[in-house]
Amino acid sequence: MVPILLGLFIIIGCSMEDEPVMEVKSPDGAADQIAHLKQVTKDGPVYLSGILKYHYYAVKEGETLPSWDNLISNAMLEFLEGQNIQLSIMEIQPDGSERPSVMNGKMTPSGQIQFSLPAPLPIGLYITDIIQMHTGCELFGGDGINNGTLIYNGYFDGERLIATAQFHLKCEVEWPANDIFPTPVDGPVQGKWTIDVTMD
Repeated sequence: MVPILLGLFIIIGCSMEDEPVMEVKSPDGAADQIAHLKQVTKDGPVYLSGILKYHYYAVKEGETLPSWDNLISNAMLEFLEGQNIQLSIMEIQPDGSERPSVMNGKMTPSGQIQFSLPAPLPIGLYITDIIQMHTGCELFGGDGINNGTLIYNGYFDGERLIATAQFHLKCEVEWPANDIFPTPVDGPVQGKWTIDVTMD
C-alpha cells in the first residue's frame, strides 16, 4: 500500500556552491556522471511530466523490495528571484486519485538543485516519522536525511529535472508488520525517492 503522505507539502531549499561536475545516483544504484553542465537558461515557467519513484532495496538479501513509480501528470518549474525556484507537481496515486505538491528550493547557474522538507511538517510530524510508521523500521541516516527531514539533491539541465533523496532503514528482527512490503526482510534497507520529470 502506498504510504500516506501530505496532500500538499512545501520543500525549503538549502544553499549550495556551484560545481562544474556532479554525480547523480540513479534509482538502480548506478551513478550517472553529469559533466560540465551548461548554464541553464531561466526562461519560465517550464512545463514537465514524468514519474515519482519510491524504491527500496534489501541489503542483506541483495534484492529489490516491492517498489512503485507514480506518474506525475504535470509539473511546472518557475524561476524566482536569485537562485530560488518553485516546482509544482500533480502526482497520480495507484487508485487514480491525484496529490498536488508545491516545492521550493535552490538552483545554481549550472543547474544543480537541492530541496528539503519542512521539519516538522504542518501536521506536527517529521517526514522521517511518517516513513518509519509505514515501514515499521528505524531511520538511521543517509545522504537524504538531516535533522528529521528529507533532502533531495539533483539537477535541471534545461530539459530534464531529476532529484533524489536517499536514506537507510534499520530492522533488528524479521521485517515487522507494515503496510508497504509483503515480503519479510531481515536487516537494513536502502530507500530512494526520486522526482524525474522532462519538458513536455
